[in-house]
Amino acid sequence: MKVLIADDHRENRALLQALLKGEHYQTVEARNGEEALIELTKAKEPIVGLLDWQMPKLEGPEVCTAARRLPNAPPMFLFLVTVRDSKDDIVSGLRSGANDYIIKPFHKDELLETLKQAALRELGAG
Repeated sequence: MKVLIADDHRENRALLQALLKGEHYQTVEARNGEEALIELTKAKEPIVGLLDWQMPKLEGPEVCTAARRLPNAPPMFLFLVTVRDSKDDIVSGLRSGANDYIIKPFHKDELLETLKQAALRELGAG
């Protein structure tokens, strides 16, 4: 399964990439929201997006909204990964088109299990 890692901080992308590659996920990176949307637009197979909320050019919720409007898009499961943890932020993020919300700092095993469940249940991948 392909996982898009979208975060403007190189260290965060590197951490997630190392974690996911260790679990045999194929990863692609984006340094900002515009690059993330381009990667989602190019997707031909089911994809999971781990989208930081605060990024240059387009923020995570804006990427979610735009991605949901893509014609003929493959199935995608979009997570907002952020330190924003208020109930209002969570609701706003979900309303933008995110499927789920992961609060930083996240627990490694929880993130991996959540990805696995998204792949199996929502995307039909294994």
